[in-house]
Amino acid sequence: MSMMSETAIGLSDLLTQGNKMIAAWREALNDLEALLYLIERASGQKGEPEPIEDDSVAPEELLKEEAPKKPARTATLEEARILLSRKARNGYRAEVKALLTKYGYEKLTDISDPKIFGALLEEAERFE
Repeated sequence: MSMMSETAIGLSDLLTQGNKMIAAWREALNDLEALLYLIERASGQKGEPEPIEDDSVAPEELLKEEAPKKPARTATLEEARILLSRKARNGYRAEVKALLTKYGYEKLTDISDPKIFGALLEEAERFE
């Protein structure tokens, strides 16, 4: 393998890991905002948590294939993970893996984008 190929593979791996770290930090920041809201609410202060917004395009979004903009259905993370794990156990492991890859994830525990939970459920329910 040439030095350029090895470098490209290394950079690709680094970018993938960086994207995972960015997603984890965003999730942690949103969790902290929710915790602050609960603490303020419990202490009698009023205020709504302000989600962290970033006007720039997230690097992980650049790597994902086209995902539906608006799923016809809303779902929770737990619902998506439960259905996908059930489908994988019932003989649809390859289909679940392909679906996760389509949305830019490697495994069920990586699922984190609430915008696609409904789309994941809709597509997984079609496995028959």
